[in-house]
Amino acid sequence: DFAKVWSSVKHSQALLKAGRPPEQTGCEACHGPGSRHVVGYRREIDAWDRLTPAQGNAICLKCHADKGIKPELWAKTRHSQVLSCNHCHEVHRPQKRESMLVRPEGQDCSPCHDLLGDKIKAKEHHTLADGALTCGQCHNFHGSTERHLLRKPQETLCKDCHDQTP
Repeated sequence: DFAKVWSSVKHSQALLKAGRPPEQTGCEACHGPGSRHVVGYRREIDAWDRLTPAQGNAICLKCHADKGIKPELWAKTRHSQVLSCNHCHEVHRPQKRESMLVRPEGQDCSPCHDLLGDKIKAKEHHTLADGALTCGQCHNFHGSTERHLLRKPQETLCKDCHDQTP
């Protein structure tokens, strides 16, 4: 049953495309050689509940490093130290949300960032609650050279929507 569900997910379809290198194909792309699974059942495969965030993220970055995520920027984020990719992204079951997000954007930043809510509002910052923006419109969760993981310098970022020219 699990294999049937997984085969309907975009992630599995990408991993099963013809021409992929063997180490990036099917279940083995993420969970290691199937021979280990046959010998030791689940104990012998790479399973996220037994991996550190760094170990799990390294598996995802084997394929996703060339998909817009820069490993050197990701490695510098606090996210990379405390979260595995599957904390925010569902890779085994169908999702209706973009980027296979487990929860709607903004909710996936909770509970860690709930404490920032009052500070953000105090600065008259746009919030997800007022419907003005999503977090990802300004922040790159996967890494940035800017403080607070901003997509670009704040002065430029704000001017994208708040251009004051007549």
